[in-house]
Amino acid sequence: MDHAAFLSRLRGRLRSVLVIDGAARLVVIAIVVAAALIALDWAFRLPGWIRVVGLTGLGVAVALAARKRLLRPLGLSTDDRALAALAERRTPTLAGRLISRVEGLTLGPADDRALADVLAATPAVALVPAHKLSRNLGLAAGVFLIAAIVALAMPWLAEDGLARLLAPWSDAEWRRHSAITANLERPVVASDEKAVISVTRTRGPVSAVTLSWVSDKGISEDRQLAGLDGPWRHALGLPPGRWTITASAGDALPVPMTVRVVDRAAIQRISATITPPAYAGQPMVESSTLAVSALAGSNVEFLAEFLASPVTDQRTIASAWIDLPGGERKPLSVTGATAKGSFTVGLGGELVLGGSDGDGIATATTRMTLAAVADRPPVADLRGPRNDEVVGPQAVVRLTATGGDDLALAELAIERSVRSAADTKAGSPSDLARWTDVSGKASATRPAELAIAGLAKPGDQVVVQARASDANNVSGPGIGRSQPLTLKVVSEDELRADLARQAGEAKERIGRAREELGQGLANDQRLGAAARAAALAADKAGELLGHFQRRWAENRMPAEQSEPARLALVHTAAATPQLTAAAKGESAGSAAARNADGELAEAERLLAQLVAESDLGRTLATLIAREEALAQATKSFARDYLVKPIDEEGAARRADIVKRQTELAEQVREVERRLLADPSSSLDEAKALVRSRAPGDRLALAAKQAGSDDQRAQAPANQADALDAMRKLQEKLRGNAADQALAERFGELAWREEMLQSALDAGGKPQELEAEQNRLKNDIERASEEAKKSDPDAGKLSEAAEKSAEAAASEMHSGDRAGASRDAGAAAALLREAQRKLAGDADKPDDKKNKPGERDVLAVLRDLHRQQAKAVVEATALEKNHGDTPLPFAASRQATTLGQTEADLALICQEEVLARLKQFALATEATSRIQAALTAAGTHFAKPAAGGRGRRLAATALAEIARLIDIASNLPSGESKDGQGGAGGAGQQPPFPPAAELALLAAMQGEVKRLTEVNRPVDLAAAQSRVRDLVETVQGQTRPGSRAQLLLTRAWRAAAQSAELLATKDRGATTRTEQEVAELHLRQVLAEASGSNSQGSSQSQSQQKRRESKPQPQAGQKPQPAKPEEGQQSGQAQAGQAQAGGPQKGGTGERVRVAAGQEGGGLMHLPPERREQLRNAREQLHSARAQQLFERYLEVLEDGR
Repeated sequence: MDHAAFLSRLRGRLRSVLVIDGAARLVVIAIVVAAALIALDWAFRLPGWIRVVGLTGLGVAVALAARKRLLRPLGLSTDDRALAALAERRTPTLAGRLISRVEGLTLGPADDRALADVLAATPAVALVPAHKLSRNLGLAAGVFLIAAIVALAMPWLAEDGLARLLAPWSDAEWRRHSAITANLERPVVASDEKAVISVTRTRGPVSAVTLSWVSDKGISEDRQLAGLDGPWRHALGLPPGRWTITASAGDALPVPMTVRVVDRAAIQRISATITPPAYAGQPMVESSTLAVSALAGSNVEFLAEFLASPVTDQRTIASAWIDLPGGERKPLSVTGATAKGSFTVGLGGELVLGGSDGDGIATATTRMTLAAVADRPPVADLRGPRNDEVVGPQAVVRLTATGGDDLALAELAIERSVRSAADTKAGSPSDLARWTDVSGKASATRPAELAIAGLAKPGDQVVVQARASDANNVSGPGIGRSQPLTLKVVSEDELRADLARQAGEAKERIGRAREELGQGLANDQRLGAAARAAALAADKAGELLGHFQRRWAENRMPAEQSEPARLALVHTAAATPQLTAAAKGESAGSAAARNADGELAEAERLLAQLVAESDLGRTLATLIAREEALAQATKSFARDYLVKPIDEEGAARRADIVKRQTELAEQVREVERRLLADPSSSLDEAKALVRSRAPGDRLALAAKQAGSDDQRAQAPANQADALDAMRKLQEKLRGNAADQALAERFGELAWREEMLQSALDAGGKPQELEAEQNRLKNDIERASEEAKKSDPDAGKLSEAAEKSAEAAASEMHSGDRAGASRDAGAAAALLREAQRKLAGDADKPDDKKNKPGERDVLAVLRDLHRQQAKAVVEATALEKNHGDTPLPFAASRQATTLGQTEADLALICQEEVLARLKQFALATEATSRIQAALTAAGTHFAKPAAGGRGRRLAATALAEIARLIDIASNLPSGESKDGQGGAGGAGQQPPFPPAAELALLAAMQGEVKRLTEVNRPVDLAAAQSRVRDLVETVQGQTRPGSRAQLLLTRAWRAAAQSAELLATKDRGATTRTEQEVAELHLRQVLAEASGSNSQGSSQSQSQQKRRESKPQPQAGQKPQPAKPEEGQQSGQAQAGQAQAGGPQKGGTGERVRVAAGQEGGGLMHLPPERREQLRNAREQLHSARAQQLFERYLEVLEDGR
């Protein structure tokens, strides 16, 4: 056989076996793997991705099998040599012949035949037997047969299985017996709502339906619905998120559904701009909420930002709106998640802000309360007189209109209208004042004056009212009015009567306060309650006096006539803090109560004087008015019956005129009697007028003439003369009241200056008193202008006092205590002289009740005081006219004359004062200082020179004279041999020396200290020793063991130490420190002595002068118990004890003295110790009622004993 054919058959056999076997294997693998996947999918409902993996695995398995069983074997080389090698291996008998042939070797014939025989005897099947081919073919056929049978038996299984296997991502499913449909009512629901699922069975037997849901975060849950038939509708409450809900029933295909649960979009932030109406003038307001208070009419522009729920998709706001109070809904413009809108504030109420998102979900509504602030009408108030107050026809009433608005005013005005006596309604109002400058202000106050003259007449009523309006152009304008204020216009006489009534009421209140206080002073346990009750009454009196002063000024009445009321108000105000201190129950409460009683007593006296003068003037004014009417009637009667006889009607008229004239004549005579009985010298001119003109007698004569037949024509002339006298008398009374009021005013100014001097002497800081001194200087300046018009001499004195007060203020500013005290004392002395001039007492002889041996010295000193005051006035005039420049000829002569006057005064002081007081060390020292001051002033003026230095030297002398008067007033009566007081009567020694002596010592010590500080080349050791000796002298006059003696001992020790140091020429810090300590202790004693009101304490210089300045009681009046005579001692008379060093009677150490109030012997039924207690109480208790109660208390004690 040909080897090529053999190899061809072998090649075909080999390839057929490989292809058939590989195909069989592929069929088996494909069918088995596919069947397995389909079976698994049918059993477990594999998801798509697993089916994809299975399908992929099937493809990989088939591919691997094909590669292994087909591609690789078929890919092997099947050329002739390979096949020959295969045949050689399978058939050994070939013995290499076939390979040799294939390789082209030439074989021998034998080999060829052997080769051909072998090839013929060897078939291809033997070389490629394929033992497993049949098995594999059978297996493939069996598998295919089984698959075919299953497919024929259950075609749905094959169809669905292959469809799901071959298309894993398709919707192919296994064929089910049941089928359901499910759907969501809304694919997006709010978190506060539920997702509603509807399920319906479309095919299959009854079975339960199960819902399962899973979130995008892996949270899952399932629930079996109730019922087996359906349909079903179920609501699921799900938290926010994306949920997949699956409905399944039996073998029905599960129905998946996707729902989004979201939070409602809510407002995250609001920004609003509130623009008030333009008239309000308020700025725009930025706010982060609409829950604000806004003025009605304001425009609100706002921006609302919504925040959606945190889901994966982007949500937007589709629409937004706002519901306004009143039901109006306004849409808002929306951009993304932001809504913008505006509205005008009208009504207040609830604002509702809402909207909906892109899914149709309504947003969360935001509710805010808008407070619409209404523009309230303005409030107007009118301040001024009291309602229904009486005013005169010349009154100029001060009014104060106040308007306020919650936003801004536009106008403020005062309306006025006049209601006549005949009309019941007021006339149409007109604007008294109108202010437009208040526009834009929230509140404003404007003053105005209402002039009654030309507007209304007596009997009319003036109604004034304040009006305020705003600029509200939205709902206004608003207008507010105050309560109407009615003023009743009366005549001047009626006005004065009403003012007198008010002053009388204030006097009654003060009297009630003194009565209450007197009961408390009589019983210390009741002092607090009594002081409180007195304080209430005093406060009410002060209020009445304040209204009195206002009304007096507004009615344009002479200011000087109300001066007593002003001074009474000052004293009442000064009593208030004292009453408060007494009411607190402090240790010094009794002393404060006594001081308060003194102030109230002075106020009561002033008001009594005012009321009395008012009564007299008012009575006279009434009589003048009645006489004027009667004079007209008399003149008419005389004219009617001048020539004709009197008929019956005429007789009746004549009888009426005579009767009325007789009554008026008697009443005028009563006024004359009251006037002539008044002991006041200020009424001398009025008394002279009454004596010369005798208006009462003239009226009586007119009554007699009117009743006669032949003289009735002369009656009108006498009536006219009497009326003229009465009018002039009325003017005199008013002028006298003015002078007295001005005198009281100067007395008050002098008292204030003395208080400042006392404060300086007690160690007060000059800089702290400067402001009060400046105020006092201004008051003196104003009073001086009035005094110049009334009395030129008083005007000059007050002008000099003003200059001294100005110098005192300047020295206070520089810290010069001694200089300030000197000028303040000079100013006070000059003011006292001016007061005496105005009161008419300047030229009266001195009637003070001095102690025996003291009258002459005090009279000389007071005369020196008056003459030196005149010298100060002249020096002030020279300084005012020429300053410090060289004097012209005429002024030089005037200065030389003034120098001669000062020299004469120094001589008088030397001969008439020093000689009589040489036994008293302090008085001698004070006299020497006066003489030195007068000599220095005289030397300066004799140059000739004047200027500020001359005035200061003269003022220094005046102050020193005033100080010596204080010292001389406290000297013991009689003279002792050694010049010092006796040592007896230690129990009678006062605890405090007189304040004037202490002030002198402190001033001397201060002068020595200042000379030491500037290292003046004088004998300072001698001056310091003199101060030391004087301190020792005063120390011996104090009660042993008292506080004053302790302080004076310390002052003496410091003065002695500094004297020793100065004797060794030591002017260093140690010396100055000792001098300062001595001065401080002296001033401390002075402060405690001046402030002490207890038994045995002395009165200060200012207290003495204040008592001297007050007028004495008039004849027939009961003297005030709190006002001792000027002749009484300042300190020792108050305590009822003798000063140490006074003369003794019979060696007992007691002074012979009759206490005030006991001259009549009315208390002799009491034992001596009780009488002494009563004397002390009378000098300390200011209330007469309190003295009576204390006297009764002592009598009860004696009766009980």
